[in-house]
Amino acid sequence: MLSNKLYILLLGAIVFQITAIDARRRRFRECPEERLKVREGMADVVLTGTVKRLYSGQDNLYSGEVLVKRVVKGDHLSSGESLLVEGFGNAEICSSKAVVRDTKIFLLSQLETGRFRLNSSMVRINAPNLDKITATVKGVPYRRRPPINDEPCEKKHCKFNGDCFEENRRPTCRCPTNCKEHYNPVCANDGFTYNTECQMRVDSCRKKKKIYVRHEGLCSQSEFS
Repeated sequence: MLSNKLYILLLGAIVFQITAIDARRRRFRECPEERLKVREGMADVVLTGTVKRLYSGQDNLYSGEVLVKRVVKGDHLSSGESLLVEGFGNAEICSSKAVVRDTKIFLLSQLETGRFRLNSSMVRINAPNLDKITATVKGVPYRRRPPINDEPCEKKHCKFNGDCFEENRRPTCRCPTNCKEHYNPVCANDGFTYNTECQMRVDSCRKKKKIYVRHEGLCSQSEFS
């Protein structure tokens, strides 16, 4: 009786593995993509980040603001920066649909405008994937290692445009404090023009109000009348 149950369990496990392998092969046939090493070589920047907001575009394409969590490739960037990334929703990229609060591994091309464009599929964030892509960037063999804990701010979402900081290995949210003194006005959804997006984020955080950029430049009265 026991051997029959064991046989059924083993058979079920084998069927599950075969089904999973078949599903992966089917997904590849439906949306073939270059190997990670090739994709990394084509990318100017590789990083982990969180989608803070999205902006509508044309032809089903849209852009978004991505808050940098960890830089794997691209030494000129640093954690805590916000990047404007184009190319979300690109039908030629298998996994290109982003939603607000998504935390992913992004492979990006840097544009002459200073903006960035999605280079290939976003990668689900976990320790093995981070190890694989870090090894690829460094040109060393990938070796499995015991599970590691995520960085404290890796998956922490701060409401009202707050920034995440690490204190004693714990994530904590604070309002932005270091805004650069330059005039780059943005029109926010509350109808006010802010000197910079950073100042808008400070106001949003301190007032605990959901304020986001409606468009760059000054607000006009007709927009909110």
